[in-house]
Amino acid sequence: MPPRSKSADPTFAAGVTSSQLSEEDFAARYPLTYQAMQPFVGRQAPVLKIVSRQDGFRRAGLVHMREAAFHEVAVLSPDQIERLLSEPMLVAEVIERPDDND
Repeated sequence: MPPRSKSADPTFAAGVTSSQLSEEDFAARYPLTYQAMQPFVGRQAPVLKIVSRQDGFRRAGLVHMREAAFHEVAVLSPDQIERLLSEPMLVAEVIERPDDND
């Protein structure tokens, strides 16, 4: 696979963009987000699935419940995604968008 450009490329994080950072800088600043998004580069933007260990737990400007919630990565900032992925009170994972029938 050829190396990706180090210029600001809106596809290097599959829906998460930061036009002021190079891919290298983005990966350094948001390591969890960068790693979680890599399988989705060039594909439909994934969603962030979050399950809280405690109902009503708040993180990154969102209230989380024990029931799974799905968030569009395109509406979350890289800072929010990084906080959610690193929070021990949450089980958060970047996944393929579930079918409407699920």
